[in-house]
Amino acid sequence: MPAEIVVWLECPGCGHVWVAAILLPGAWFSAGSTPEKVAGRCYCPRCEHLPPMRVKDAGVIGRLEGLDP
Repeated sequence: MPAEIVVWLECPGCGHVWVAAILLPGAWFSAGSTPEKVAGRCYCPRCEHLPPMRVKDAGVIGRLEGLDP
């Protein structure tokens, strides 16, 4: 079991990519949470696009450098 799951989301409207959540398997506050459930609840912080967002793979994103804050 991974120590943590970093949930990267991408807005389908403007393409903004951000870390929306860090899930800790086994923690009471992460019970039942999945990246897909997080994507279904988040609005875009840049353009306020309505959910759902697209789940991105952290390996595809790489480093934070070059991403807009």
